[in-house]
Amino acid sequence: MKTLFVGDLHLQQALILPKVAKVVAQEQIERVIFTGDYVDAYGQKNNSTLFLSALDLLKEFKKEHLKKGIEVVNLAGNHDAPYMIDRRNHYTSEEPELILAVKQRLYDLGLQVAFQLDDYLVSHAGFNQDFEVEDWNFETMTEEEHKAKLYEYQTHVGYIRRGRFPYGSPIWSDFMETTLHTNPKYPKQVVGHTPQKAIQLGNIIGIDTFSNNYISEQGWQLIGNGDLLCYEEGQFKVIPTDWSSKATIKGLEKLFWPVG
Repeated sequence: MKTLFVGDLHLQQALILPKVAKVVAQEQIERVIFTGDYVDAYGQKNNSTLFLSALDLLKEFKKEHLKKGIEVVNLAGNHDAPYMIDRRNHYTSEEPELILAVKQRLYDLGLQVAFQLDDYLVSHAGFNQDFEVEDWNFETMTEEEHKAKLYEYQTHVGYIRRGRFPYGSPIWSDFMETTLHTNPKYPKQVVGHTPQKAIQLGNIIGIDTFSNNYISEQGWQLIGNGDLLCYEEGQFKVIPTDWSSKATIKGLEKLFWPVG
Protein backbone atom coordinates (compact mmCIF):
# COMPACT_ATOMS: atom_id res chain seq x y z
CA MET A 1 0.00 0.00 0.00
CA LYS A 2 1.50 3.34 -1.05
CA THR A 3 2.03 5.30 2.16
CA LEU A 4 2.80 8.94 2.90
CA PHE A 5 4.43 10.00 6.18
CA VAL A 6 3.81 13.47 7.63
CA GLY A 7 5.81 14.92 10.52
CA ASP A 8 4.78 17.13 13.45
CA LEU A 9 2.06 19.70 12.71
CA HIS A 10 2.06 21.97 15.82
CA LEU A 11 -1.08 23.97 14.98
CA GLN A 12 0.08 24.57 11.40
CA GLN A 13 -2.62 22.37 9.88
CA ALA A 14 -4.02 25.23 7.78
CA LEU A 15 -0.66 25.58 6.03
CA ILE A 16 0.47 21.95 5.91
CA LEU A 17 -2.63 19.89 5.15
CA PRO A 18 -3.29 21.46 1.73
CA LYS A 19 0.25 20.46 0.71
CA VAL A 20 -0.32 16.95 2.02
CA ALA A 21 -3.63 16.66 0.17
CA LYS A 22 -1.95 17.77 -3.05
CA VAL A 23 0.73 15.09 -2.74
CA VAL A 24 -1.86 12.45 -1.85
CA ALA A 25 -3.69 13.19 -5.10
CA GLN A 26 -0.61 13.49 -7.30
CA GLU A 27 1.11 10.37 -5.97
CA GLN A 28 -2.09 8.30 -5.66
CA ILE A 29 -1.38 7.69 -1.97
CA GLU A 30 -3.39 4.92 -0.29
CA ARG A 31 -2.43 5.56 3.34
CA VAL A 32 -1.32 8.65 5.29
CA ILE A 33 0.49 8.37 8.63
CA PHE A 34 0.82 11.44 10.86
CA THR A 35 3.51 11.09 13.54
CA GLY A 36 1.80 13.27 16.15
CA ASP A 37 2.22 16.62 17.91
CA TYR A 38 -0.90 18.19 16.45
CA VAL A 39 -1.07 20.92 19.09
CA ASP A 40 1.08 23.53 20.86
CA ALA A 41 3.20 26.20 19.21
CA TYR A 42 5.46 28.93 20.56
CA GLY A 43 3.47 31.81 22.01
CA GLN A 44 0.10 30.21 21.22
CA LYS A 45 -0.79 28.29 24.39
CA ASN A 46 -4.06 30.14 24.95
CA ASN A 47 -4.99 30.74 21.32
CA SER A 48 -8.25 28.82 21.62
CA THR A 49 -9.45 29.56 18.12
CA LEU A 50 -6.26 28.23 16.56
CA PHE A 51 -6.18 25.07 18.69
CA LEU A 52 -9.73 24.08 17.83
CA SER A 53 -9.61 25.06 14.17
CA ALA A 54 -6.35 23.13 13.68
CA LEU A 55 -7.77 19.96 15.18
CA ASP A 56 -11.03 20.36 13.28
CA LEU A 57 -9.09 20.70 10.02
CA LEU A 58 -7.26 17.47 10.77
CA LYS A 59 -10.51 15.72 11.61
CA GLU A 60 -12.02 16.90 8.33
CA PHE A 61 -8.91 15.80 6.41
CA LYS A 62 -9.23 12.34 7.88
CA LYS A 63 -12.97 12.17 7.21
CA GLU A 64 -12.67 13.25 3.58
CA HIS A 65 -9.80 10.89 2.78
CA LEU A 66 -11.48 7.94 4.46
CA LYS A 67 -14.46 8.58 2.17
CA LYS A 68 -12.06 8.19 -0.77
CA GLY A 69 -10.81 4.88 0.58
CA ILE A 70 -7.53 6.33 1.83
CA GLU A 71 -6.45 5.09 5.26
CA VAL A 72 -5.38 7.78 7.74
CA VAL A 73 -3.34 6.81 10.80
CA ASN A 74 -2.81 9.28 13.65
CA LEU A 75 0.00 8.61 16.11
CA ALA A 76 0.34 10.38 19.46
CA GLY A 77 3.16 12.74 20.37
CA ASN A 78 4.50 14.21 23.59
CA HIS A 79 2.56 17.44 22.98
CA ASP A 80 -0.70 15.55 22.56
CA ALA A 81 -0.35 13.31 25.61
CA PRO A 82 -0.67 15.98 28.36
CA TYR A 83 -4.16 16.88 27.15
CA MET A 84 -5.15 13.21 26.95
CA ILE A 85 -4.02 12.45 30.52
CA ASP A 86 -5.09 15.73 32.20
CA ARG A 87 -1.54 16.73 33.03
CA ARG A 88 -0.57 20.34 32.44
CA ASN A 89 3.02 21.44 31.95
CA HIS A 90 4.88 24.56 30.85
CA TYR A 91 3.94 24.29 27.18
CA THR A 92 0.26 23.27 27.36
CA SER A 93 -2.71 25.62 27.39
CA GLU A 94 -3.79 27.12 30.70
CA GLU A 95 -7.49 27.41 29.86
CA PRO A 96 -9.58 24.60 31.43
CA GLU A 97 -12.33 24.72 28.80
CA LEU A 98 -9.82 24.62 25.96
CA ILE A 99 -7.92 21.74 27.54
CA LEU A 100 -11.12 19.70 27.76
CA ALA A 101 -12.08 20.50 24.17
CA VAL A 102 -8.61 19.57 22.91
CA LYS A 103 -8.68 16.33 24.88
CA GLN A 104 -11.97 15.27 23.32
CA ARG A 105 -10.80 16.11 19.82
CA LEU A 106 -7.56 14.17 20.23
CA TYR A 107 -9.37 11.06 21.42
CA ASP A 108 -11.85 11.46 18.56
CA LEU A 109 -8.94 11.23 16.11
CA GLY A 110 -8.24 7.69 17.30
CA LEU A 111 -4.60 8.09 18.30
CA GLN A 112 -2.21 5.18 18.77
CA VAL A 113 1.45 5.01 19.77
CA ALA A 114 2.93 2.97 16.94
CA PHE A 115 2.33 1.46 13.52
CA GLN A 116 4.20 -1.42 11.90
CA LEU A 117 4.83 -1.02 8.17
CA ASP A 118 6.71 -4.01 6.81
CA ASP A 119 10.22 -3.84 8.35
CA TYR A 120 9.73 -0.32 9.69
CA LEU A 121 8.29 0.63 13.07
CA VAL A 122 6.64 4.05 13.01
CA SER A 123 6.12 6.20 16.12
CA HIS A 124 6.38 9.79 17.26
CA ALA A 125 9.87 9.67 18.74
CA GLY A 126 11.14 6.10 18.37
CA PHE A 127 11.75 2.99 20.44
CA ASN A 128 15.20 2.97 22.00
CA GLN A 129 16.86 0.17 23.95
CA ASP A 130 14.95 0.97 27.16
CA PHE A 131 11.49 0.36 25.69
CA GLU A 132 9.98 -2.80 24.30
CA VAL A 133 7.11 -2.71 21.86
CA GLU A 134 3.84 -3.79 23.51
CA ASP A 135 0.54 -4.88 22.01
CA TRP A 136 -1.28 -1.81 23.29
CA ASN A 137 1.06 0.44 21.27
CA PHE A 138 -0.88 -0.54 18.16
CA GLU A 139 -4.32 -0.05 19.69
CA THR A 140 -6.54 3.01 19.31
CA MET A 141 -6.23 4.66 22.71
CA THR A 142 -9.15 5.35 25.03
CA GLU A 143 -9.05 7.24 28.30
CA GLU A 144 -10.40 4.28 30.23
CA GLU A 145 -7.88 1.72 29.00
CA HIS A 146 -4.75 3.66 28.16
CA LYS A 147 -4.52 6.80 30.33
CA ALA A 148 -2.21 5.25 32.94
CA LYS A 149 0.10 3.75 30.31
CA LEU A 150 0.24 7.00 28.39
CA TYR A 151 1.04 8.80 31.65
CA GLU A 152 4.10 6.58 32.07
CA TYR A 153 5.27 7.49 28.58
CA GLN A 154 4.65 11.20 29.04
CA THR A 155 6.63 11.39 32.27
CA HIS A 156 9.56 9.28 31.05
CA VAL A 157 11.87 11.93 29.59
CA GLY A 158 15.55 11.32 28.82
CA TYR A 159 18.57 13.35 29.87
CA ILE A 160 18.96 14.93 26.43
CA ARG A 161 15.49 16.45 26.77
CA ARG A 162 16.22 17.59 30.35
CA GLY A 163 14.49 14.62 31.93
CA ARG A 164 15.60 12.28 34.69
CA PHE A 165 16.01 9.04 32.75
CA PRO A 166 18.85 7.83 30.51
CA TYR A 167 16.52 7.57 27.52
CA GLY A 168 13.04 8.83 26.74
CA SER A 169 9.84 6.93 26.01
CA PRO A 170 8.52 6.35 22.46
CA ILE A 171 6.88 9.78 22.57
CA TRP A 172 9.94 11.51 24.08
CA SER A 173 13.05 9.75 22.77
CA ASP A 174 15.41 12.23 21.14
CA PHE A 175 16.56 11.37 17.60
CA MET A 176 20.06 10.84 18.95
CA GLU A 177 18.76 8.38 21.54
CA THR A 178 16.76 6.51 18.93
CA THR A 179 19.65 6.31 16.47
CA LEU A 180 22.53 5.57 18.84
CA HIS A 181 20.63 3.34 21.27
CA THR A 182 18.03 1.74 19.04
CA ASN A 183 15.87 -1.11 20.25
CA PRO A 184 17.80 -4.01 18.66
CA LYS A 185 14.56 -5.76 17.72
CA TYR A 186 13.52 -2.74 15.65
CA PRO A 187 16.59 -1.43 13.81
CA LYS A 188 14.44 0.27 11.16
CA GLN A 189 12.14 3.08 12.26
CA VAL A 190 10.40 6.23 11.01
CA VAL A 191 10.00 9.01 13.59
CA GLY A 192 9.09 12.66 14.05
CA HIS A 193 9.70 14.69 17.25
CA THR A 194 13.24 15.96 16.61
CA PRO A 195 13.41 18.78 14.04
CA GLN A 196 15.20 17.90 10.81
CA LYS A 197 16.40 20.30 8.11
CA ALA A 198 15.55 17.66 5.50
CA ILE A 199 14.71 13.96 5.34
CA GLN A 200 17.74 11.68 5.14
CA LEU A 201 17.06 8.06 4.24
CA GLY A 202 18.56 5.35 6.44
CA ASN A 203 17.62 2.78 9.05
CA ILE A 204 16.23 5.51 11.33
CA ILE A 205 14.43 8.17 9.31
CA GLY A 206 13.47 11.49 10.92
CA ILE A 207 10.60 13.34 9.24
CA ASP A 208 9.96 16.35 11.51
CA THR A 209 10.51 18.88 8.71
CA PHE A 210 7.82 21.49 9.42
CA SER A 211 9.42 22.90 12.59
CA ASN A 212 10.11 26.58 13.09
CA ASN A 213 11.59 28.95 15.61
CA TYR A 214 10.82 32.50 16.67
CA ILE A 215 13.75 34.88 17.07
CA SER A 216 13.25 38.32 18.58
CA GLU A 217 13.61 41.16 16.05
CA GLN A 218 13.84 38.57 13.24
CA GLY A 219 10.49 36.84 13.49
CA TRP A 220 9.62 33.31 12.42
CA GLN A 221 12.45 31.19 11.06
CA LEU A 222 11.93 27.85 9.31
CA ILE A 223 14.05 24.94 10.54
CA GLY A 224 12.92 22.22 8.12
CA ASN A 225 12.26 22.28 4.38
CA GLY A 226 8.85 20.57 4.52
CA ASP A 227 9.91 17.27 2.98
CA LEU A 228 7.36 14.44 2.98
CA LEU A 229 8.21 10.74 2.85
CA CYS A 230 6.60 8.17 0.57
CA TYR A 231 6.89 4.38 0.85
CA GLU A 232 5.88 1.68 -1.60
CA GLU A 233 6.95 -1.95 -1.94
CA GLY A 234 10.03 -1.63 0.24
CA GLN A 235 11.25 1.63 -1.30
CA PHE A 236 11.29 5.14 0.17
CA LYS A 237 11.07 8.36 -1.80
CA VAL A 238 11.48 11.87 -0.43
CA ILE A 239 8.86 14.25 -1.80
CA PRO A 240 9.79 17.96 -1.63
CA THR A 241 7.22 20.69 -1.04
CA ASP A 242 7.26 24.47 -1.38
CA TRP A 243 7.32 24.91 2.41
CA SER A 244 10.64 26.82 2.42
CA SER A 245 9.29 30.11 1.15
CA LYS A 246 8.39 33.65 2.08
CA ALA A 247 4.77 32.64 1.63
CA THR A 248 5.10 30.20 4.53
CA ILE A 249 6.57 32.91 6.77
CA LYS A 250 3.69 35.21 5.89
CA GLY A 251 1.30 32.34 6.54
CA LEU A 252 2.76 31.80 10.00
CA GLU A 253 2.51 35.51 10.78
CA LYS A 254 -1.15 35.44 9.81
CA LEU A 255 -1.93 32.14 11.52
CA PHE A 256 -0.19 32.74 14.85
CA TRP A 257 -0.74 35.39 17.48
CA PRO A 258 2.02 38.02 17.56
CA VAL A 259 4.91 36.96 19.81
CA GLY A 260 6.81 39.22 22.16
